[in-house]
This record gives sequence, C-alpha cells and structure tokens, in this order.
Amino acid sequence: MLDYLAPRNVPLAKTDTSLVVIDVPSLAAFWYQLNTTRPPFDNKALRQAVMYAIDTDAIVEGVWLGVGVPANGPISPSSWAYDNSIMAVTRDLDKAKAKLAEARLSAPSFTHNIGNTPIETQQAEVVKAQLAEAGITMNINVLDGARLLAEGNAKTFDTSTYPVERTTGPGRQHLSVLPHHAWHIAQLVRLLEPTGG
Repeated sequence: MLDYLAPRNVPLAKTDTSLVVIDVPSLAAFWYQLNTTRPPFDNKALRQAVMYAIDTDAIVEGVWLGVGVPANGPISPSSWAYDNSIMAVTRDLDKAKAKLAEARLSAPSFTHNIGNTPIETQQAEVVKAQLAEAGITMNINVLDGARLLAEGNAKTFDTSTYPVERTTGPGRQHLSVLPHHAWHIAQLVRLLEPTGG
C-alpha cells in the first residue's frame, strides 16, 4: 500500500491493471514560507511583488501534472477548516512590478531553501523563472531534511519549504507552519489586501 505517489507516477499506476488506485482528497498542502523577521522579506511591498509574480496554476499543471489544486491559503479544500471565501491569487506581472517599484529595492534577491527531492527542485526552478520575469532573483539552496528543519526552527532562512507540523491530541487539532512571521504567499492577499484589489 502506498499513500502517496509522485505526480508523474499517477498515470502509470492508473493504467496498471495489477493495481487498485483510489483517489481521495488530501489534507496535504505545499507552500513557501517567507521569513518576515529579517531582510529582504521585512519589506511588505516585496512580499506582495513575489505573491503576484508566482503563477500557482502553472505550477499545479506543469510541475504537479494536475494532481492537486492551487491554494488560497494553508488549509486544504478537504479540511473542515477550509475557507472558500478567500480568493486565490492569480499571477499579475504588472502588479508584481508595481509592488517591486514600491519596495524601492534595487535588484532584489533572496535564497530559497528546499529539500532534496526532484519535485521540490523542479518547482523551485519554475518559481525562480517566474520571479525573474518580474525582476526578482531567487537562488535555490538544496538542503537535507535535518538542515532544512534546523534553519526553519532558527529562522535563519529567507524563504523555505520548511516542513509543516501537525499536532493532534485529545479534543484538539493544530496546524503549525512556522511560528513568528512566516506566511503562505496566497495568504498575504487576505492579510495585506482584504478587498481583493
């Protein structure tokens, strides 16, 4: 039994008559954390520029091969806590460039930490190319899981695919991404532009 298949293997599994594939909605969510406790992401306009420069629809189709849906926040549509009133961010390079001008940063760049998996690398390369179109440079730093977690806990990163921690216990369920000022890119719209404008 497998509870997760890489997106490229889903069609292979579905056509293999010796396998039974059961598609079920997932509670998994994948996102980037921005460390707003230090430069460059202590700059609100830069955070907004990054948000508008990323095309999550293209990532879901091109990297995840249609396995999944673009996020409107850190909670999966399969969860009881999902809020469908939050609109997902759509890519808008004109808004990204306007926010970048508002940030008043000359040639902004940052380092993005990722785990050492093919899909994380592919996704990071796509995001890097999308950000470059807006004039933002993203450097990719591939780390082993222990180092990724350590840098996340110490908040010594610019952006990261820092792992999600899910804690359950009697009468409670808690989803924790990163304490202290790390936000999902799509979540920024709700926090920074509540009118959707």
